Amino acid sequence: MAQRGETTTYGALADTLRIRNPRSFGHVFRAINVALNQLGDANGVAIPPIQFLVVRQDSGIPGHAAGDPSRGAAAQYEALDANGRRDLAARVQAEIFAFPHWDAVLEAFELEASGDRGHVAVR
Repeated sequence: MAQRGETTTYGALADTLRIRNPRSFGHVFRAINVALNQLGDANGVAIPPIQFLVVRQDSGIPGHAAGDPSRGAAAQYEALDANGRRDLAARVQAEIFAFPHWDAVLEAFELEASGDRGHVAVR
């Protein structure tokens, strides 16, 4: 998804992952974010917060689960109004789409993109 410049909704991601309640993504995103931050720190690279690719169906912007109190722009997300969130999400999504090292990130976690829908598979 990141490499193709696409977003998805919480509902679509929940269906793909067979998660019954899309509202439970906050914990999942925090765990992913911690792992990405650790990988980035170890390699001297700022990996953008990929959770910004998951958006609410009704508004087209990320929900509260996108906020990350530990890092950069995502730390500000909760405090913004809807317009501020939309602007911040657009900037962060542009960073995600432009990030040149997604293949290396997948490799570091022993994952690979599979198929044309951008699913990720464990090697």
